[in-house]
Order: sequence, then C-alpha cells, then structure tokens
Amino acid sequence: MPDRVIRRLNGPRGSFLLCMAVLCAAQVASCLPPGTSGVVLPVGLDVLEETVPLPVYAALWGAAGVLCLTGAFRTRHTRRTRIGADVAAFSACAGMLACWGVTYLLGWVFDDDPSRQWVIALLYLAMAGGTAAAGRLINPDPGDAR
Repeated sequence: MPDRVIRRLNGPRGSFLLCMAVLCAAQVASCLPPGTSGVVLPVGLDVLEETVPLPVYAALWGAAGVLCLTGAFRTRHTRRTRIGADVAAFSACAGMLACWGVTYLLGWVFDDDPSRQWVIALLYLAMAGGTAAAGRLINPDPGDAR
C-alpha cells in the first residue's frame, strides 16, 4: 500500500510500477560487466550476449525502469485513467520480461547439459503475463472510498 504513504503515487498501478522499477534496476545490475565478469552465463543469455552485448540490454532494462519510475507517479488529477508513461512502462516491462523468458526457454531447449532454465523461463513469462494483466487494471476512483 505504498500509494497511501506516497500521495503522488498513481494508486495501485503506481505501486506496481514502483516495484517493477526495482526489478528493472536489478536486471541492469545483472547485465553490467561487474555482474557478469567471471560468471558462466546460462546458454540462452550466452547466445543473446553473442548477438548483442549485455550492456545494450542493461540500457534497455534501464529505459524500462525509468518509464516505470515516471509512470508510477501521477501527472493528472484523476487516478483512474491510463495515460502516457504509465502505459509505456507496463508495455516495456512486459516486453522485456517476455523477451528474457523466451531467451531462457530457448537456452534450455538448446543446452547440451541438463538444466533447469525452463523454471527461470516460466518465472519470467509469468511475470510478463502478470505485468500485462496489471496494466489493464484501472485504479479505483478516490471519491468512491467510504
């Protein structure tokens, strides 16, 4: 219920986006060289890193995080509508989570050694689905509180 503590937060949608901004920050840290040097990457991420360097993905996760942080706070007086950065944040986050989930799933399929990358893939895909579903919700009207 951070939206009750932080008044400018965009209701429950803003609370969710604030949590997603923290997730994006963790993903940025995991893609940067200090988080990846000397660590064996899962097959899916290793193939992904050969195609496009992980710092590029860190930048994409960072952009999604900035959108989440921006969309978490109200810019208009009404809290019910879905506008601007709010919609872009839900879309960017769901897209990045789905991309990461598919990457882990492909890594599991093409990995020669038995692995449990499918578990991580399902977690990312479930978070992508939850984020997309949360993006369709409408905040309650503040005048309806009784």
